Amino acid sequence: MMRRLVVFLATACLCLSLSAADLQTGYFSRDYTFSYKLNPAFNPGYRFVAPPLIGLTSASYQSDLGLGNLLYPRNGELVTFLHPDITAEEFLKPLNKKFNRISVDASTNIFAIGIKSGRLYNTIDVSLRASVDASVPYDMFRFLKTGTAETNTYDLSGLRVQASSFVECGFGSSFKTGDLTIGTRLKGLIGLADFNASLDRMKVRFDGQQWSVSAVGNLTAAYDGIKVKTTDSMAGHYPDIIDFGSSKYSFKLGVSGVGVAADFGLKYEHEGLELSASLSDIGVMWWFNNVRGYTNNSWTFEGREDIPVNGDGGSIGDEIAETYDELIEVFQFRKKSSRDEFRMLSFTTRLGARYRLAAPLSVGLMGSYRYSPVISVIEGRASLDYNPFRFLEIIGSCGMGTYGLSAGAMLNVRVPWVTLTLGADNLMVSKFSPQGIPIDKFNGCFTVGLAVRW
Repeated sequence: MMRRLVVFLATACLCLSLSAADLQTGYFSRDYTFSYKLNPAFNPGYRFVAPPLIGLTSASYQSDLGLGNLLYPRNGELVTFLHPDITAEEFLKPLNKKFNRISVDASTNIFAIGIKSGRLYNTIDVSLRASVDASVPYDMFRFLKTGTAETNTYDLSGLRVQASSFVECGFGSSFKTGDLTIGTRLKGLIGLADFNASLDRMKVRFDGQQWSVSAVGNLTAAYDGIKVKTTDSMAGHYPDIIDFGSSKYSFKLGVSGVGVAADFGLKYEHEGLELSASLSDIGVMWWFNNVRGYTNNSWTFEGREDIPVNGDGGSIGDEIAETYDELIEVFQFRKKSSRDEFRMLSFTTRLGARYRLAAPLSVGLMGSYRYSPVISVIEGRASLDYNPFRFLEIIGSCGMGTYGLSAGAMLNVRVPWVTLTLGADNLMVSKFSPQGIPIDKFNGCFTVGLAVRW
């Protein structure tokens, strides 16, 4: 049972598809309608209106893991990493030896308009944003695969999951004076849902006769559509465990939080050289938590002295299945009274430089840093911008950062009254199993934009 639970949770995290995605390659474009989202000092130089929903949609996925780290082709079938034919070395070698991270982001515009008036450029937009960040310690995977074959002590501290969704209402303005453009963007936020769970400390040790477990963690959630129920813990230790399985759920677009945020940007242009800097999403959210829980437990329970790694004797998955009721309490949270919570938003800073080589060609460099309480990401990116005609712009980029090497591309097409944007920050093709499942890591951001311009 535990084996199924672990594989399900890991696969579910990899398949999440929503969170605030920004097309990094778009930072180098002169004709990207929504460039003000990357730096409020940027603007396309023309008036525009973005149609509802189809105006701009972006989605990104970044991770140290791919489905190929969890599922393996064997004899024409897919098996999990716990299968006896999958060795510990084959499974563990590709993993990050500290934390394996998953970050999923997406956004879609509900409405956007840009208005140019002299040296002033203003934008008004409403968008829906969502994000999911997760961090899984390496010892969690090692524990599940090897048991006591390699060590009898595991540190599973730092397991974290954070997810949120909200509506963003923004007003931006940029002002050009000489070679310098200054931009700001103020945003009001309406929280729809939030979930935050962490195991700040978790130690597991086997002394040859008993397992000893200690865990300290917290859980909060803000969503009007859930009515939480409690139950006894599976091993009978506590009577007030949050029971998400029997809790009542309903689809409600109520207000679960409110917040404010701001973006700041600068752009300096002189004789073909452009220097820029931006700071995005500096702000806080006030979440109306209606679910709060905690775990602060230490206990021991019996276990077998020798747990085989593979073979007919089973694996750690079999051992965990036998002591499921005891061990699963590590992942159970006791209910606490509701309390509102202020939380800082994840923010992003960017520094860029661009130089026009000749009439149709430009090159660019950009460094970015995204801070999150769960995952922080750093990346450097270089670009080549080819603008052979007024109606066509083609950009290629390559980047290196926290998640390794990436390659991106962007296409801007102008036709009378309309601008179409297609872009991606990672075009590297993954290997696929015979069942059509991506085997390698699959990181990238994909964007589609459409605007009526005049």
